[in-house]
Amino acid sequence: MAQRLIDMIGIEKLETAKARRSPVRMPITHIRTIECSIAHSPSRASPTGKDGKPRRCRPERDKLPYFVSIQITDPHSRGLSDPAWKGAAQLRTPERAARDARKNDHKTSLSNEYADWLDEAVLPLASQREFLVGFLMDKRKGEGTYFHEFQVILVSEDQLEARNLDGAVILSREADGRTTAIYLPPFSPSTGKGKPLSSSFVLQSRGVRTQGERSEWATGILGIRAS
Repeated sequence: MAQRLIDMIGIEKLETAKARRSPVRMPITHIRTIECSIAHSPSRASPTGKDGKPRRCRPERDKLPYFVSIQITDPHSRGLSDPAWKGAAQLRTPERAARDARKNDHKTSLSNEYADWLDEAVLPLASQREFLVGFLMDKRKGEGTYFHEFQVILVSEDQLEARNLDGAVILSREADGRTTAIYLPPFSPSTGKGKPLSSSFVLQSRGVRTQGERSEWATGILGIRAS
């Protein structure tokens, strides 16, 4: 997946809250580790309505079943339990990502420029490679949920459904127009201590910057490339 991306482009859930515009972005520089966990929570909605008739299928309104939790440590972190940044994303199909990026309830945090970038640079690749798309977001205490402009995570839908995910990529368009790609290592069904993942989490990637660093915990090496 990393090579395909290079060839193509060069390179506990959040509470519901009204999203706000924020200049703060997920940090790229000085990353030491990234832990990325994916939870699966399928919809339990009845296939029929109260009248017993089949419920109308409206994929654009269905619950998003996959939720991603991300934790990043940097040189100032005191350990894996002291992340410098915590965030999340809900995975969408490219078609739904295109619609949601321009919906009224996202417009306070997602600009037209962000939606244009998705349409032009991200979603064609995601559609061709059958990737799911997640808008990176985090929550500030007492301030609500913030979506991070020009930052997304891409995950192979087929591999995720098969629970055999060989990686994922975080894309970030920088202020100078360059794109930074962070390639996450393979995902595991176990924690860094070899225990089953808790709650609804099904897969977890644990990346480090250098070979041999936290070898018993990590699932592989992070790749960070800019173009």
